[in-house]
Amino acid sequence: MMRKISLALGLVLALFAGQVMAQAQRNEVSAFGTWNSLSGDGGTRDHDWDMRYLQLNYGRYFTENIAVIVGYSKLSQMGGKDFDILEVGGKFSMGNVKQGSFVPYIEGALGLFDFNGNDLGLRIGIGASYMVTDSTSVDPYFSYLTTLSGDKLNGHIIGLRLATRF
Repeated sequence: MMRKISLALGLVLALFAGQVMAQAQRNEVSAFGTWNSLSGDGGTRDHDWDMRYLQLNYGRYFTENIAVIVGYSKLSQMGGKDFDILEVGGKFSMGNVKQGSFVPYIEGALGLFDFNGNDLGLRIGIGASYMVTDSTSVDPYFSYLTTLSGDKLNGHIIGLRLATRF
């Protein structure tokens, strides 16, 4: 009888441990930031641009490879206007998350782009997570963004995110 109870308890603990491990890395937080200082001589007019860009993303994985993402980006011109982007979208990873592996991904999001009012915008991107540990990665990526309403603005971002999964 004691052996059956021990076996049943062992099975329950093993299943629970498996569920905890499966749940352990369902969240992801990533960040990217840059500061740019550009200047030039335009003949009759000199140009100076100092800009900062910050991007923060949160992802919630519903399977090992599919996540819903929520993001916030801020583009600031020193002494000028700040531009904000709020977005919601999805991310599809193509591989297993383990130390030393590259995990390619694609992502896309719709958002409110505060360039000239609250314009509807779209961002699509590709990248790869290089897993430094089983939960931390360095992610080189390329994103293209464009407005779908309002003034037609578009551009691209090439960057290197830091991400952690928990």
